[in-house]
Amino acid sequence: MHTLLLPKGQPVVENLQTSCIHMGNMLNSLEETGFSGYLELQVDDSKGVIFFGDGEIISSLFMNGGNREKITGQEAISLILDRSNSKDGFINQYRFNTNIVKVLTTLASNEMVFHNLSTEFISLEKIIPYLRREVFNGYLELQIPSKKQMSLIFLKEGKPVECFFSSLQTGAVRSGINILNSIVQHASEAGAVFNVYRRSIRPAQEKIMAVPPPDREEVMGFLDVSFNIINFVFGKHLGESSFEQIFTDACIEVTDRYPFMHPFADVVVYRDGHLKVDPEVEMVEVLEGINECLQLIFKNVESTNGNLLPEVKTRIEDAIGEVKEKLVRSHMDKHIPLLLEED
Repeated sequence: MHTLLLPKGQPVVENLQTSCIHMGNMLNSLEETGFSGYLELQVDDSKGVIFFGDGEIISSLFMNGGNREKITGQEAISLILDRSNSKDGFINQYRFNTNIVKVLTTLASNEMVFHNLSTEFISLEKIIPYLRREVFNGYLELQIPSKKQMSLIFLKEGKPVECFFSSLQTGAVRSGINILNSIVQHASEAGAVFNVYRRSIRPAQEKIMAVPPPDREEVMGFLDVSFNIINFVFGKHLGESSFEQIFTDACIEVTDRYPFMHPFADVVVYRDGHLKVDPEVEMVEVLEGINECLQLIFKNVESTNGNLLPEVKTRIEDAIGEVKEKLVRSHMDKHIPLLLEED
């Protein structure tokens, strides 16, 4: 099965061994620095690509082994992160402007129509008018093996709308519809092989996170352990069962902003050492509501019993440091910063 070819663009990193990096941290760094371009992972015969536009992941693709099945979206990110743990993989990173990246993302969703055609038997001067009559949406991928060059010609409703020319040897790239004639002429003179892909209609894609969010069970595990630690610390300093009542009172105080936090709503309840959260409520809202309650609680307690938060956070770190790290890497710390953000 034909593999995905991409123009190289401006190289940032090439042939970097996966043993040298932490992929999750690398993706977070690209988001924070506003990177535009793509990151490519190659491990054995599997390949993953993540496209960035101004620091935001706008598309992702993973092709798994010999069958080259294309997996996209958040699932692709998960697979790329998993395969990046291999010590035998390589990473390439190429910079493009955001508009070009958006065009390149269309390569992740396509259906091959013609495979391995040769200009020796069918010229581009004939195939492009044919595709125009067919009101074709997709692209042509051309390779000139003798010169290690590739080109892409994108068509919308049969009309060429964008072109790329790339040297696979130097990484030099030219783009724009104005280079169409030179691509066609060069392919005819040097001899090219090409494939034709029809663009598939994709459903609207949800926002992709560099680190997939933890599942609800992991978040609940974190909250359950955290609440029990808070309950223990408060019991040690303030007396048994003090936190349970203090939390209930705080829930009442924040109901103007978070109505579901009211005890009578029976949505978020801490009782007898167990935290219960209604599964119908969005976890992000729960975290933000709990964060506001805890801020209020620790502020009130500090005035009479000192700052108990450092002891609580240290105990949480010792108990579930690995889960906490995953929550932070997936940006859950923005919703409950009191317990997750570093001091």
